Amino acid sequence: MRNRPSLGLGFGAGGFQVRYPIPLKIHCVWGLLHAKSYVMAKRSPTGVAWKLGERVPIQVSSSSSDPGSKLRGEALELLRNGTFKLNLNRNIQICATNLNSKLKKTINFHLLQERTKFKKMINFHLLQKRTTFQKMINFHLLQKRTKFQKMINFHLLQKRTKFQKMINFHLLQK
Repeated sequence: MRNRPSLGLGFGAGGFQVRYPIPLKIHCVWGLLHAKSYVMAKRSPTGVAWKLGERVPIQVSSSSSDPGSKLRGEALELLRNGTFKLNLNRNIQICATNLNSKLKKTINFHLLQERTKFKKMINFHLLQKRTTFQKMINFHLLQKRTKFQKMINFHLLQKRTKFQKMINFHLLQK
C-alpha cells in the first residue's frame, strides 16, 4: 500500500509554492490549506492576506492559456508539474489595492472635513472682513459726509454771508 505523500512547502522563483501531487485534470480545488497549520514560514510578508481556509471552491487551471481559468495571473495557480503556486505579489497587490481604496476614502473624508472647516473659516473671516470693511466704509462715508456737509455748510454760510452783505449793501444804498 502506498502512503500519501507529504505536503511540501517552499519559496520558488515565482513566489510561494505548495507541492502536493494532484492530477492535472482537477479544475476545482477546495481551499483547505490553513495558514496556521501548513504555512511554516519564519515571517509572513507584510500585507499578505491568507484566505485559503474559507472552504470556497477555487477555480484553477493547469494551463495559463485555458479560457475557463478564473485565476490566470491571480493568487493561486496549478502548475503543469502538479504543484500549487501562491503568487505573493498578487496577494500584496490585492491588499495594497484594498488599503489604497480604504486610504483613499479616509483621505477624501478628511479632505472633505478640512475643506468644510476651511470653507467655514474663510466664510467666517470674510464675514468679519465684510463687517470690518462695511464699518470702515460707513465710517469713511460718514467722515466724508461730515466733511462734505461741513464744506457745504461753510460755502453756504459764505454765500449767505456774501449774499447777505450784498443785500445789506444794496438795501443800504437805496
